[in-house]
Amino acid sequence: KGTALMVELDETEYPDFSLRYEAELEVPDGEDRDAGVRVLREVFDEAQVPWRPSTESKYARFRESLAAIASG
Repeated sequence: KGTALMVELDETEYPDFSLRYEAELEVPDGEDRDAGVRVLREVFDEAQVPWRPSTESKYARFRESLAAIASG
């Protein structure tokens, strides 16, 4: 059985005008998330794209950009 997954490519502009790009893996309920991650990593490896999992959420990055603006 194949793993159904969707990859969304996001460009996000934050209040401090910084841009971030990321690929988001969407795995439907009932599907094997780990299998989806393995498939996506294989695609990244084949395309020679570095695999760097996010260490913080978009919300955290948004708050950091607001703090940077507030601090001047």
